[in-house]
Amino acid sequence: MAMVDLESMTLGEIEDYVESLEAEVKDLRKKTDNRKKLDLRDAQRIRRLYETRDLTQQDLAEMFDVNDATISRIVRQEYYPEVA
Repeated sequence: MAMVDLESMTLGEIEDYVESLEAEVKDLRKKTDNRKKLDLRDAQRIRRLYETRDLTQQDLAEMFDVNDATISRIVRQEYYPEVA
């Protein structure tokens, strides 16, 4: 977001600006927070798709809306090692 001149803004405009920043931060946190998004069945499905389809880890990350490092860790059984 561009720099703004808070001194030229009214209190209401500043409050609106802060709300928009808070919403932006929330969206950014969602993109980097993979906790609780995947369960054991998802991990099993990810491994099966990776082994049987022509899908990259990036493809799977986009499909499951998680970071590609998360997919990598699932494929290498660092995450969900109990899932075959």
